[in-house]
Amino acid sequence: MIGNALSVSSGTAFDAASDTDVAMVGKTLAEKNSLTAGSTFTTYSKIITVSGVFDSGNEFSNNSVLFPLKTLQRLSGQTDQVTSIVVTVDSLDNLASTTQAITTMLGDAADVTSSEDTVKEAVKPLENIRSIAITSLVGALIASTVIVLLTMVMVVRERRKEIAVLKAIGASDPTIVAQFASESIVLALMGSAIGTILGIIFSNPILSALVSSSGDGAPRAVSVGGDGPRFGGGVARIAVGGFQSVRGAIRDLHSVVNFELILFGLLAAIVVAIIGSALPTWLIAKIRPADILRNE
Repeated sequence: MIGNALSVSSGTAFDAASDTDVAMVGKTLAEKNSLTAGSTFTTYSKIITVSGVFDSGNEFSNNSVLFPLKTLQRLSGQTDQVTSIVVTVDSLDNLASTTQAITTMLGDAADVTSSEDTVKEAVKPLENIRSIAITSLVGALIASTVIVLLTMVMVVRERRKEIAVLKAIGASDPTIVAQFASESIVLALMGSAIGTILGIIFSNPILSALVSSSGDGAPRAVSVGGDGPRFGGGVARIAVGGFQSVRGAIRDLHSVVNFELILFGLLAAIVVAIIGSALPTWLIAKIRPADILRNE
């Protein structure tokens, strides 16, 4: 199937050159519709017999129905018409040269794309999202620094009496700053831990939604017949291992936890906590204990 190795799990494969009303159904699609070898279904007002059920190894192709080319052209009233032509190369090293050769040969008669182009187009939205995420991360760090600073200013002001008592019994300014910084760091680490857990849980569902949202353009018709193929502004695809398998691989993407990024986030949280708590604590600690206790 367009370069994919098929495994017939039940029934038999049809003759690709035949013109009989038979079809092969992908494993997933067969299970969803309770179809087995010998079952029938109706399409184009014709009863089609399932000659076999196949497993291609990926979810995309397993949701497909395969007909002999002549059969489908006859049933759909599109004699000598195909929607795309796929060329399979023997090595990744030959992909670019084969794409260029076919593009030169066909000219404007067809749009020629390669599996490499398909992967790049599918990943491009994810690259844009990554850039936005990095920008958002920087903005979040700046915003969190300001928020922590303002919050700690209020917290320290409310605990001025506690600071005054500590200074009255001999606590030094660095000791008081270290106490408040420690409290802030603990809270920051707790928030980071919760955020990391949520990120690990929701990263794959979000990635799957992003990948699923990138649709494929519909190919235009290509006519074949006579002494060879006649292209009418259609699509020719060049793939390594089959174009559909490349699509399936793209849709099977999953996120991987980057521990370096997690460590960077933890370090940033600690730095923000220290800056946000140390500055207001240091300023309050400079006030004389007697003045604070007298006002309190």
